[in-house]
Amino acid sequence: MSPEPELAELLSAHLDGELSPAEQARVDAALAQDPQARREHDELAAVRSALRALPPVDPPLPLARQLAGGGRRRPRWPVAVAGSAVAAALLVVALVVTGGGDGDGDGQMVPPVTEFAARHDVVAADDVGALPADGFEAMDDAELAALEGDVVPPGTLAGGFVRMAGFHDDRGTMHLVYGHDGAMVSVYQQQGAVDFAALPPDGEQMDMDGSPAWLHVGAGPDGVEEIMVLQHGDTVFTFVASVPHDLMMQVVEGVTVGA
Repeated sequence: MSPEPELAELLSAHLDGELSPAEQARVDAALAQDPQARREHDELAAVRSALRALPPVDPPLPLARQLAGGGRRRPRWPVAVAGSAVAAALLVVALVVTGGGDGDGDGQMVPPVTEFAARHDVVAADDVGALPADGFEAMDDAELAALEGDVVPPGTLAGGFVRMAGFHDDRGTMHLVYGHDGAMVSVYQQQGAVDFAALPPDGEQMDMDGSPAWLHVGAGPDGVEEIMVLQHGDTVFTFVASVPHDLMMQVVEGVTVGA
């Protein structure tokens, strides 16, 4: 379910920097308490970032005249652009920006961090039956046992995490789930080169031992949730977990050392 129309409009205005103090307080509260509002916010941010990467075009004449009118506040994004519509818009933009969205061409790819986090939250809640129809298929024990190679995350990670489950899709994306003492870490693996500038702006770009990375810290179902995207050679890892930051960094370093 998408946020109520008024809140959806406020989320759009928040990204434009157009909120009053009272409106900003309402948005901050919603982002801290409502996972759907956070997903909506991240999707809108990703669409906007991707659109900015496209070549500029001249607007139709009536729209150009309207935008040229003095004293008018720039219109907010339509409230109707929400939920599945935002996801569809994001997919269209991703296809334009990456030349297909599969990371096989000359274009860069943008890991779907919002969808990855949502999938992780469902698995961490032990509600695999509620997983979305997103093209992933579960890997059986034999497939998991056969995971070997230079670019495959190991069977165990720092902090005692052990590989519990795995999923893959027909585009080459792999989702591995690790658990320890009630906590879970998801590791997504893709091939390609990340367009870090197109990731949601509420994350922080950083360097991990010479490899470019992006880190988002926000509220999740089990407290603070961290999402990290890491470019390691031509392999892209996306980590999602609700664990202490130091442990998250140990997990990331353990995967990249093994890879």
